[in-house]
Amino acid sequence: MNGKHFVALTTLFALANMLLVGPSAQFLTPAYGHGLSGDMAMPASIGERLATVRVDMRPAFLLAEAPQDATIEMRFFDTRTDKTIEHVTFFITLNKGDKILMRDWFHAHDGDLFIKVRPTAQPNLVVNAQKEPILDGWIGSRDAPALAQGPIFLEGGLYHFAIEIFSIDNDKTILEPPTKYDAYVSIGETTTYAVTDGAEQQVSVRTYYDKTQEFSFDDKNKIVKVSMPFNWDKQYLNQVPLVHQEVVIPKSFTELVSDKYTGVVNGVRLPESTVMVDDSNPDEIVVHYMIPNQPLLQLAEHVTMVDSEVNKAEFTLALGTVDIGMPLDDDMTDSGQMMGGQMMAMSNKGSIHAMLSWSPAMIEPDKTTSFTFNFMDMLTGNQLRDVTYDFVLLKDGQEIIRRQGQTLAGVGSEQFTFAGSQAGSVTLRLENINNSGESVEFSINVVPEFPINILLLLMTATLGAVIIASRYNIARHRI
Repeated sequence: MNGKHFVALTTLFALANMLLVGPSAQFLTPAYGHGLSGDMAMPASIGERLATVRVDMRPAFLLAEAPQDATIEMRFFDTRTDKTIEHVTFFITLNKGDKILMRDWFHAHDGDLFIKVRPTAQPNLVVNAQKEPILDGWIGSRDAPALAQGPIFLEGGLYHFAIEIFSIDNDKTILEPPTKYDAYVSIGETTTYAVTDGAEQQVSVRTYYDKTQEFSFDDKNKIVKVSMPFNWDKQYLNQVPLVHQEVVIPKSFTELVSDKYTGVVNGVRLPESTVMVDDSNPDEIVVHYMIPNQPLLQLAEHVTMVDSEVNKAEFTLALGTVDIGMPLDDDMTDSGQMMGGQMMAMSNKGSIHAMLSWSPAMIEPDKTTSFTFNFMDMLTGNQLRDVTYDFVLLKDGQEIIRRQGQTLAGVGSEQFTFAGSQAGSVTLRLENINNSGESVEFSINVVPEFPINILLLLMTATLGAVIIASRYNIARHRI
């Protein structure tokens, strides 16, 4: 084979590989809601349906130091149609670290399971509800939730729901094998540290993933440092839309009070937009580290490049805007892959500014996309917290989905899986923000999968061109 033949065949195989693998191979897997008050598990195929379970905790903000009743809602539905799947039997294992807190059967006739959790110090969990006779699952509905009472949500951190689906559509329709899902919700926990600055001050750290390990205050440079265990594995972080941590500073601690702070994690300086100041409380300032999925993955690239065995996150907080640490200002990974997309828009009445980000960057049918957004008051410039909204997707003027939501500490998160028929331009609208009637909308693009018939046509045409060129070359040499 001469050089021209080799180049032609190499081009053919490169083209075939590019088309068969598709552009999606360049992007990260979908992100889900780990560490928030709600999470949607990775969808799985059940017959013709792409089904998943969404877990939501209400109220959305719980603290371990102030236990209260909470309601867990688990909805099992088809992501392509957003229709709830009925007569679902769940086998649920709830873990905190390596400790099993609950392991039991539950049933939802309408596919929407409600469990009322009452945290108590009693040694064992007790569930009280009516039972479904086929698989003996506790029945929990919106009007009559199953009551689970025991040592649940008494500690802050990440809680893991391992969920197995054993029946759908009919109480007697048993799935063999069961379909398995994983979901996570988090409980905040506050740790208070004494700091001496002439007089003794109290600085608190509120975490949502794990307990803080170390705390220090540099009196000379006015820098706070706090660390906690953290999993920097990028495959795991693909599923984390947001890392949220708070540092609470009393306003009486005047030397540490500022309207702006610089945040650094493991030696990498964060973008200004990820460190937010809430001074609405007359007695204290709350500084929020709010690191969405895209910069979190970029951060992981830097952190693991320096130390591949790193197992903690060290948060540094400095007054004002200072040049410390290595800046995180790149939109790409070290392999040249784009992390996600981002847009900004103003509400229809001009009083609210919204920022939308999504991951992965290329929105494709049958691949779940995670949308993260926050709101800012245009008049004051302050981040809006605990905002209610309607999440709406429209295609050609027709609603694809509408659901109600609420931000947690100013950040909202929604996930959706588009069908192939929904490819093209789609409008994402956040309506009735804080019951104000205001809305903001974004235009996003759902990239269609490459049609297999076009792929075969291009491969056939390319192969034909190689054969023609080869025959022409042979004939030319014979002449």
